[in-house]
Amino acid sequence: MIDLNDSNEILQNCMTYAYFFDDEHKPTGHPYILKVNNFEMLINRKELFARKFDLSVDGKILDLIDNYIKEKQE
Repeated sequence: MIDLNDSNEILQNCMTYAYFFDDEHKPTGHPYILKVNNFEMLINRKELFARKFDLSVDGKILDLIDNYIKEKQE
């Protein structure tokens, strides 16, 4: 079963995080690219997945996530 939000509700109820809102960007209707400065926020979220990443913009965020997961497994 899929739970649909009311069209006026901006909070997500799925397990994928998409970065749509903050104080630095103008809303575009598309998720912003996640960067290194978003790392602490990402590891403290309840969602299991995140989008959107771009190696040509900031590939180091993916390295940070990989290292964080490896440390948690040890």
